Amino acid sequence: MKQVQRIILKKVLQWLPLEAPAEGFRRGRSIVTNARQHTGKPVVIKIDLKNFFPTISYVRVQGLFRSFGYSELVSTLIANLTTTNGKLPTGAPTSPAISNLICRKLDVRLSRLGSRLNFDYSRYADDLAISSHKLDINRYIPFFKRIILEEGFEVNEKKLNIMRDGNKQKVTGVIVNKHSNVDRREIKKGSSSL
Repeated sequence: MKQVQRIILKKVLQWLPLEAPAEGFRRGRSIVTNARQHTGKPVVIKIDLKNFFPTISYVRVQGLFRSFGYSELVSTLIANLTTTNGKLPTGAPTSPAISNLICRKLDVRLSRLGSRLNFDYSRYADDLAISSHKLDINRYIPFFKRIILEEGFEVNEKKLNIMRDGNKQKVTGVIVNKHSNVDRREIKKGSSSL
């Protein structure tokens, strides 16, 4: 099955358009490019999406491919090949790319809101980062949560974090207080997995 999913990833998914805020699982993007845009901001908000991959259902995956103009039959086939028990599985080769595509509207809505309210937004899989020079940006958290809910996801309240510049600010393991710097624990994680 994973071999078939790799073919779908290579022949179909990598050619579909993504929104700019999607930083994870893309060519030329990384945890560093994700973190860089939040460097030197007085306030950084991290929002984690709860049960990210399993929240994306077979129906949503099928609808995604229909929205790109694929036939009902092809959309059903791809959804069957990329979901397990009616959900997007964690660890499947296709899951990160499909999740990025599913999150297109979420990314557009939050980045447009950022343009109006003067904050930067990025997403690395289920990790959302919002940063601003506005010290009261955290007052918009209820709006962020509402958009997230309307887009079919739920905030993991335990991992919601507001970081101010007097303390360590980290985005996807990268310290962003004055300049981007990878945390030593992230380096050790990377080297231990080699």
